[in-house]
Amino acid sequence: MKLKKLNLSTDWLLKIPFKEIGILLFVALFFTLLGRVIEAQNWASRIDKLSTTNASAKDETISSLKEQISQLNSQINQLRKELISLQAQKNLLNSQVERLAKPGSAKCSNKSNKTQRARSLEELRRIQQLDNLNL
Repeated sequence: MKLKKLNLSTDWLLKIPFKEIGILLFVALFFTLLGRVIEAQNWASRIDKLSTTNASAKDETISSLKEQISQLNSQINQLRKELISLQAQKNLLNSQVERLAKPGSAKCSNKSNKTQRARSLEELRRIQQLDNLNL
């Protein structure tokens, strides 16, 4: 009744085909959901491809790192052997220097032995410098 007072007509509402609009909305909703499903499947396949390529890249990286570690371990072992050899040489020279440096030894009185002792001391100093550098 108030509608007549406002001069608003409701006849246009009766002319709208609600059944057809409902069908159109259902079809639009169906295709929207279908599009979302297809998009989700595309993303899933992209993620799967990325995970497989990342896994193969990780495997390659791990194998190269293992190879580098084995090379470094062999270098470390070689350096240890060289260090042991140098320590043995140092011990030998130290024993020679101690033997030659004893006062009153018959070898010390000889002039050639004194020069040999000086050379041994120089070699000892060089070895000690190398040891200091290694530390």
